[in-house]
Amino acid sequence: MQQQHLSLAEACLRFHLSSEGLILTWQKRFKSKGAAGLQPQKKGRPTMQPNENQADKSKGKRPVEPLTREEELLRENEYLRAEVAYLKKLQALVQLDKKRK
Repeated sequence: MQQQHLSLAEACLRFHLSSEGLILTWQKRFKSKGAAGLQPQKKGRPTMQPNENQADKSKGKRPVEPLTREEELLRENEYLRAEVAYLKKLQALVQLDKKRK
């Protein structure tokens, strides 16, 4: 622009730019940071780095030991009891809804 002695408006027309403000922004960046200031920059929110407390917690965890057959059966029994209780409650709600209608 300066080498060819163009005004901001003429430069916008010649290089098909939308506004003169774009050229002014580029000039400010070039003056403050040099050519590196005109390089594309990452957009968006930066990724979060885990802090030291979170890293310590993951290191201190014990490895998960496989369950014994008895423990597996106890867990399955607990799950099935919860399922039966849920189904009973659902059935009671359905009957209550039928009585209301």
